[in-house]
This record gives sequence, C-alpha cells and structure tokens, in this order.
Amino acid sequence: MKKVIVTLSLLFTSLTAITFSNMSHASCALKQDACEAGCKIRYFNDSLGKMGCMAECVAERAVCSTKEGAETAAEKTKKLLEE
Repeated sequence: MKKVIVTLSLLFTSLTAITFSNMSHASCALKQDACEAGCKIRYFNDSLGKMGCMAECVAERAVCSTKEGAETAAEKTKKLLEE
C-alpha cells in the first residue's frame, strides 16, 4: 500500500512539474492547489508531514505572487518611462 502511495505521489509531482514548467501564465493559486493536492496524497496518513508540506506550498505561493507583482511593476515602470 505504501509503495502505491509513493508511486502515485511521484507520478503526480512529476506531472505537475512538467505541466507548470512550461506554463509561464499559470496562476499562483492553481500552482498552490496542485502543490496542496500533492501534499494530501503524499502525506495522507501523516498530519505533521502534511502540515509541513502545506507550509511549503504557501511559501512557494508567496514567492510566486511576489515575482508576478515585481514583473508587473517593472513592465508598468518601463511603459511610463517610454512615454
């Protein structure tokens, strides 16, 4: 049973990484949802492991949102300077 869960977890993680690595416009929220779903699969019997994994998803979401915000600000600043 544990081998099946580990295999499913690795498969899900791999598919998620492949899917989102090529999608520059994938929303941060969608990435977080996928990350949390992976946590639920990987740590379904381990509540502390699940909490740690979820915390990592939240941190990744914060980085993603900050990066998107910085990119948007840079684009707007560039447009203002060109005018």
